[in-house]
Amino acid sequence: MNKFWIEIVTTRMKEKRLSIRQLAIKSDTAPGFLARVLRGERNPPHDENLLCKIANILGFDSDYLIFAAGRIPDKYEKYFLDPNIVERLNRILTDTVKSQVVKNLKVYHKKDLELPDELL
Repeated sequence: MNKFWIEIVTTRMKEKRLSIRQLAIKSDTAPGFLARVLRGERNPPHDENLLCKIANILGFDSDYLIFAAGRIPDKYEKYFLDPNIVERLNRILTDTVKSQVVKNLKVYHKKDLELPDELL
């Protein structure tokens, strides 16, 4: 089950006033399968073409919906074969998160909250 995928898909379906049956018909998939996925009984589709159809119908970037389903889009797969890619991504993401935390701490510090210098 992928709660994030379910949440973004069901939210967009509500916004677009699409039923499960309507989305299934437009994306050429079985309504029962889609209903089980959206209830969390099955994982999101693995088929990239189906994910792209759903993304197009709901107005998502297809790569975003594929990543949200826990997959790597085929066009990016070759980059993830590089043994150093995970290390690089971790470093980039860690640095990004650290900089955001520091920025937030500085905002709190400006609000006259007492923070130890080692946190700034």
